[in-house]
Amino acid sequence: MKNLIVVIGIILLSPDFYAQDKSYVILDRAQVADISLYIAAIEKANWDKYRFVDERRVITFQEQVKIELLSANEMAERGLKIDLSKIMKQASNRKYQPLFVLSDNGFIIEQHSYKSKRIH
Repeated sequence: MKNLIVVIGIILLSPDFYAQDKSYVILDRAQVADISLYIAAIEKANWDKYRFVDERRVITFQEQVKIELLSANEMAERGLKIDLSKIMKQASNRKYQPLFVLSDNGFIIEQHSYKSKRIH
């Protein structure tokens, strides 16, 4: 009986237990020292412009933390707030993906790297 109480307590205290009100899922914690810093920044940020209508999107951070954004339809089904005017109608066929960085001040920065074409 004591083991059952401990297991139920662990489940109830798990942040994933309350995931119904989240617009994302953490796929990889990447052994960062304090994942709560990422969670706080992720929850402050507005991810609507990165969402797709019908499919989820994976966002990768510099430290290899990975989150999966719920689709706009999934958010609507869960009753979560979403700005449909910002949603991407379809996935881009570009293979390039920006890298996201958690800054020292707790904000998320989107980084892009460009390769210039050399003309000889």
